[in-house]
Amino acid sequence: DPAVLDAQRSGFFHCVDEVLYGRSPRAGIPSLGSFPQRGAPHIRAKSPGDDYHLFRTYNAVTPAEVRHVIGMTFSQWAESREPAHRRSDEFVSDQDGGLAGWTWITVRSGVCTFSVMANPDYPHCIEHLLDFIMERGLKAEIMYCLVPQYQDGLRVALVDRGFKAVSEYVTVVKSMPIRVKED
Repeated sequence: DPAVLDAQRSGFFHCVDEVLYGRSPRAGIPSLGSFPQRGAPHIRAKSPGDDYHLFRTYNAVTPAEVRHVIGMTFSQWAESREPAHRRSDEFVSDQDGGLAGWTWITVRSGVCTFSVMANPDYPHCIEHLLDFIMERGLKAEIMYCLVPQYQDGLRVALVDRGFKAVSEYVTVVKSMPIRVKED
């Protein structure tokens, strides 16, 4: 895309490639019960006390070069997160006494959008979270999930559930120095 080249000439640099996956929740998917149920985790609403554990999961999932751009410290990561919309919900998955995964879900105007992140120590958590999301989004006309190129497990689980690639995106970023005022 020529816009990416223009952005790079303006001082932006490549951060991550992402693919948007979509599907109708009503379109011929096998019953949710037909997917493997390996040590089903407990899924609950996210609480503020989960943030540091989510940061640790983010560090385990995200490549160092992306973390370097988006944020390496807990406070940088917390500031880079998009604020939750009024109509969105965040959930976490507990398994074996640890945080196994996280999801953010919004259903609005017939569209369900969601994000998923699973701790690499609990790879099957993705499947459980997707089944949970599918059940919550059944009334939606369409479902979308933006998947970074480094989340292969999520991509495979989405395709297994009938999702198809809809479009591709490139995230570019630019560091902006801020002058510190001296007192």
